[in-house]
Amino acid sequence: MKKVFTSLFVLFYSFFVLHAMAQNLGNLDEIKNEDGMYDMSIRPDLNFTIQDLFTTHKNLFELNQDDTMKQSFYETSEALTGTKRHYRFKQFYKGYEVENADFAIQADDHDNVEHFMGSVVPNLNLDVSDPITENAALNIAISNSTATLFAWMDSTYMNSLKESREDSLATYLPKGKLLIGRIRDGGFTESSYRFVWSFTIFSIEPYMHETFYIDAITGQLVDKFDNSNYRHCNTGTVQTLYNGSRNFQTQTCTFCKNWQLQDCRGGSGKTGIETYLRGNNLKDNDNNWSATNEQPATSAHWALGESWDYFSSTFGRNGINNQNKYIFVNAGQTGYNNAAYSHDQSSGDDKIDVGQSTNGRWWSTLDVLGHEFTHGITNYTSNLIYEKESGALNESFSDIFATAIELRTLGYFNWTIGEDVKTGRDFSNPHIYNQPDVYGGQYWVNTTGCVPASSNDNCGVHTNSGVQNKWFNLLVSGGTSSIGRSVTGIGFYDAIKIVYDNLTLQLPSSSGATSTYSNARAGSISAAVKLFGNCSPQAIAVQDAWYAVGVGSPAPAPVLTPNYSTATTWLCVDGVMANYLPITLTVNSNIAGSQFTWNGVPSSWSKTINGNSLTITNFNNIATQATITVSASNCLKSSNIIQKQIKWYTCNTANRIASHSSSNSNQSEPEALEITDGISIYPNPATNVIYIDIANEDFKMDFTIYNSLGQQVEKGTLKNLNNSIDVSRFAKGSYFINFIGADFRKTAKFIVED
Repeated sequence: MKKVFTSLFVLFYSFFVLHAMAQNLGNLDEIKNEDGMYDMSIRPDLNFTIQDLFTTHKNLFELNQDDTMKQSFYETSEALTGTKRHYRFKQFYKGYEVENADFAIQADDHDNVEHFMGSVVPNLNLDVSDPITENAALNIAISNSTATLFAWMDSTYMNSLKESREDSLATYLPKGKLLIGRIRDGGFTESSYRFVWSFTIFSIEPYMHETFYIDAITGQLVDKFDNSNYRHCNTGTVQTLYNGSRNFQTQTCTFCKNWQLQDCRGGSGKTGIETYLRGNNLKDNDNNWSATNEQPATSAHWALGESWDYFSSTFGRNGINNQNKYIFVNAGQTGYNNAAYSHDQSSGDDKIDVGQSTNGRWWSTLDVLGHEFTHGITNYTSNLIYEKESGALNESFSDIFATAIELRTLGYFNWTIGEDVKTGRDFSNPHIYNQPDVYGGQYWVNTTGCVPASSNDNCGVHTNSGVQNKWFNLLVSGGTSSIGRSVTGIGFYDAIKIVYDNLTLQLPSSSGATSTYSNARAGSISAAVKLFGNCSPQAIAVQDAWYAVGVGSPAPAPVLTPNYSTATTWLCVDGVMANYLPITLTVNSNIAGSQFTWNGVPSSWSKTINGNSLTITNFNNIATQATITVSASNCLKSSNIIQKQIKWYTCNTANRIASHSSSNSNQSEPEALEITDGISIYPNPATNVIYIDIANEDFKMDFTIYNSLGQQVEKGTLKNLNNSIDVSRFAKGSYFINFIGADFRKTAKFIVED
């Protein structure tokens, strides 16, 4: 019974905390999608610290005593509101990393959480007590591979690896890793996870990098997939395939007589990029690389160096992992119609392979290899899994930065990818290459129920990427989308800052398994607000551009609703003007924080403006007609316009009212008020009924009654000598009755009391 009570208490407490965070911690937008991803924003003044997130509120995420969240990343960035701290925390279960389960957290410089997004796996209950040996698991993985020749069996590949690392013990023999692995296409639930040995096996025949998950308890194959898609230096010259003569970094040594395709970008003189031609280490004796048969490798080496330098000079990023990680490049592979980045999970190695198109041209182009370099950055940041929408985003981010690398290197860019070999994508018009330019629109590949496979392009990753590509095109240049939605562009440089922040800091690596266009939209908006401000043109354009390609809503515009009648108010010019005052006009906006603008009030009138409210306090005996308008704006978006007219007319006998009221300022209105010869109103003040007597039965007229706000409350025709009007339903206050005859217009005031 005690256990039941405790469980109920924990369940109630978790619900209470979630509700409190969403409702009481202030403006906290709490999102947990159907795939289990959290996306929350928290006001920093609430002092909700990172320590609180995974300690005090650990139950919120249904983490138990065997779960810990360990910091895996820390970086700072500058925003308009000051320094921002960016963290990533990974989930560990009984000491083993839980794959794809982590949070990206943005905090202020006092570690108060402002936003976090990510996923964890709740309620894990796995046996990790007695795993099989690494060697046994590797043999099971190898037996399930279709390869006939592995890299560690080939002396050329092995010698090149040892030479490049300057390590005689370096090997391609896979090294296993124990982890809580996620079955591909599974969600963030216990049923999608296994305690596994993970190996990445590099094979030459056929050429591929396969990842195997072997159940660490039973030894069964759980999952496998091919992820192939993916000294001192001098300045040498190279005759590139597509960009003429260029300079690039090469490496030599004090006792060497030649230069090699190695650079020194790895920090402290270490190699960052090393390029081979079909597994062979190229050498040149004068550092002038002009041999045409070597161009697939020399052009690739130059292009990847420019890609590294772009991210370094623009964002201060040191290589793909921001820690000068070494990249091995193997170019010139015949029969391989692709260029691909891959990461060996076993060894931790990063590799880019460059092949040849079916038209005979090599894929060693600046934009294609800038694209592949960006895949490496994605692997170490948001880790967008290469399937479905997350894979499409992965492809699109690489396309976007390929154009940025072109712009920095060449001084110009175009909106196409791969045009030096064979154009495959066009940002400005994705339809040309059968890509969608709108989410779910023409050419969109439906990923619902799709099982990722190479035969279906992992559920359309190279097709659906067209949507974010078109979003970026509109964000930079502006224009109107194919569904008629317009965007004001912000230029390339502001746009690329937002994209980089989204890729590297906003999207968590846990989202990689389930990331959608909705997540990309949320992350880019957060990035734009951080970098440029909440109501900046950049933040507005980001939202409008997503709306233009069918994702989410546009930046909202205020809609005003008046709390008064917009009908024209008529006032008697000969009456006592003070009797009509004050006049208050109030409007409501559907968006908090709207800025209101009132226009049209004559300068001779006295007025008070308080945001959404205008009060006219004195006409100063100047009966100027007025057309008063009010509008509002919020984040550069304008509202509708509300108009109110105040007009005057002549009513001579009203001076008699004014005279009587002035001489009896401390008395009640007269018992009977004579408006003109033959017409009288009584009693005045009235409670239930007013009587209007007409001396001449031929003296017929229409009447209209207005309250003090100018709102019509009654109208009719006086046809008899003696007339009565029921005022019992009128609210207490002053009223004006207009008499309109064939050749006159008169006004009188009467009062209704309780």
